[in-house]
Amino acid sequence: MNLEAIRIELEEEQTWRQNEIRFLRNQLAGISGYNRKKQYRKSLVVMLYSHYEGFCKFAMESYFKVVNQEGVRCEDATAAIVAGSWHAVFSAVESGDKKERIFKRPLPSGDALHRLARRREFVESLPDFRATTARMPDDTVDTESNLWPIVLQKNLYRLGLQHDAFSSHDSTIRKLLNRRNDIAHGAQRDGLKSDIYLELERAVFRIMDDFMALILDSLKNTEYKKKRAANGPTTHN
Repeated sequence: MNLEAIRIELEEEQTWRQNEIRFLRNQLAGISGYNRKKQYRKSLVVMLYSHYEGFCKFAMESYFKVVNQEGVRCEDATAAIVAGSWHAVFSAVESGDKKERIFKRPLPSGDALHRLARRREFVESLPDFRATTARMPDDTVDTESNLWPIVLQKNLYRLGLQHDAFSSHDSTIRKLLNRRNDIAHGAQRDGLKSDIYLELERAVFRIMDDFMALILDSLKNTEYKKKRAANGPTTHN
């Protein structure tokens, strides 16, 4: 893993997004009239949300792609990484495996027996699954088009990252989402005052900083691997 290259990639992503936000905000200097400035800030909020969601998604996808590239065996990965890697396996156990991509054994007749048979085969095949390389699917990160705090927590939890790492920003994130949705749906026709917008912008910039630190620290400390105590048993995360 080239941690410095990952740092540069995240910093470049953060920089162009923040520069674009600053550029758009600086256009206020050329707009005359208090009310016209307030109206313009509505468009800034929409763009601000876009960059908030875009950077968070980019950072989380960068994390699991690096984990995939590391080629960690499932028996050495954390429970979160294994659970994400076995999405297709769990789907086959729970909903069936019509194309027999996961399970190959012929099934007994009857839906109830199908489910029982799949569970049995999963247990029997567990050693083989554990020996496979952990690889999370491309659609692991899902922002659901509205990256509310709970959606962000779900994604972080799915990746085995600290799910409440941004809980201090929950209130501001909700304000940003509510403003953006009200503007998009036509519920907010009035513009925004400068202090309200700048509070949201500062919060988004802090989230980007904190997100980059979280990803880099987690990769540096190989948080995706089980922790093994010295001369002791594996610690399951």
